[in-house]
Amino acid sequence: MAHISIVIPFTKVDTYLAECLDSLTHIQEENVDVVLVYDRIISTSEKILLEECVQKLHIEWSLLYSPIAGLPSCLNAAINHAKGEYICRLDSDDLMIPNRLHLQKEYLDYNPDVAVIGGQILFINELGIEIPNRKSRYPVGKTKTRDAFELGCYLAHPAVMMRKSSFLNVGGYRSQFLFAEDYDLWLRILDKYEIDNLPVEVIKYREHAGQSSRKMNKINLYSMAAVMSRKRRRSDCYQPDLPNYEIEDWVKSELDGLNIEFNNSIKSVGKSSKVDFLEIQFMNAKKFFHEGSMFKSSALVLRIFLVHPVFIVQKFYYFIRVRLE
Repeated sequence: MAHISIVIPFTKVDTYLAECLDSLTHIQEENVDVVLVYDRIISTSEKILLEECVQKLHIEWSLLYSPIAGLPSCLNAAINHAKGEYICRLDSDDLMIPNRLHLQKEYLDYNPDVAVIGGQILFINELGIEIPNRKSRYPVGKTKTRDAFELGCYLAHPAVMMRKSSFLNVGGYRSQFLFAEDYDLWLRILDKYEIDNLPVEVIKYREHAGQSSRKMNKINLYSMAAVMSRKRRRSDCYQPDLPNYEIEDWVKSELDGLNIEFNNSIKSVGKSSKVDFLEIQFMNAKKFFHEGSMFKSSALVLRIFLVHPVFIVQKFYYFIRVRLE
């Protein structure tokens, strides 16, 4: 029976983390453990609170310190440390929905070609109350999910379960793609394996008032870098085994140039850069749609249409063609 390790990165011990761990207290299987990972020094009071939280768990747990800061490094350290054949991701402010582990494990057991299985998410506010009419619409089915990744990222990162062997085979998370380390990982996994989503909700995802547009801009840029990296892998001149420092230099130069161009104005950027930028904005529009935020999605599509009407017409033609085939 495959062992599952639930990997939870955290930056502080607070009420959200306590609620997250409380959502795991129903798990009692011997083949499940929890790996908590952090990258900073925690205070004595935080340690006491953390011990109180983990004492409620009925499964084995471990606490890991990552000497290198940042989510990609934390996750790499935790997954390398984890003894599970399957890695279940969960963020420290989200909640596990009962039966998630069973459903995702069963899916991976019966679909050996799939390396990562996601699922739908319910949205909750800062108080843990479900937000009305906010449910995700991530694509379900290997073909639909693969097609969707041609236009953006359609996995909720804290809702995935993945095979540790596949994760290690593609090299894990790359810190050069901070803010889009998951998107970059999924694109590399799709080079060798399949990805899918369950039609049912597997986590409750907490939305924060502090989630800023500045962070979204960084996600856009690094998502674009991940798309560019995939384009290079698909081209004849790309060398997949480039050393990390060369990838880092390349990404930095691309992002520096794009930052300068986008800060001037979307209308002043070069033709190819504008299309790349619109690809990412369209990805965001689809992401908002799949997360149930119809107003944000429609507003963004309208803005893109005003900048480049032909781009939107081409995208809708693509969607219609895929669904008719």
